[in-house]
Amino acid sequence: MKKFAFSLDKVLTYKEQIEHNLRSEYAQIVQKVAREEENLQRLEEEHMACRMKYEEEKHKGSTIRRMKIYESYLESVLWNIQKTEKLIKRLKTEEEAKREEVIAAKTETSSIDRLKDKRKKEYNAAERKAEEIFVEEFVANTSSTKVKTG
Repeated sequence: MKKFAFSLDKVLTYKEQIEHNLRSEYAQIVQKVAREEENLQRLEEEHMACRMKYEEEKHKGSTIRRMKIYESYLESVLWNIQKTEKLIKRLKTEEEAKREEVIAAKTETSSIDRLKDKRKKEYNAAERKAEEIFVEEFVANTSSTKVKTG
């Protein structure tokens, strides 16, 4: 019998490549989210530390100019925090959408892969059946030859 050949092998390979690319894109988005969350945490810590210094300066009695500098800086850090939070929200939306794409691609790949496995089992069963028939015919022919010559 001829070697097993799955007619959708090229499609399966293509779908696997798409799935691999989507997984890579998903991993990149997850890394971006993690980096931005670290950045957000750093900004929040910076805001908290500056806020504490501002309060100390206020209680010590500092110049108005110095207090205004602190206030401007705190405002700037707060604005960066808000900007980073919006970015994280957008990235998480992208992450979820990409995750859905990965799931869909994995489903397609899996269904074609299951079909390939099913066809391979059918092929193997047909091959075993053909071998059994061959063996039976061989045994029958050998037996009939022994009877004729014997």
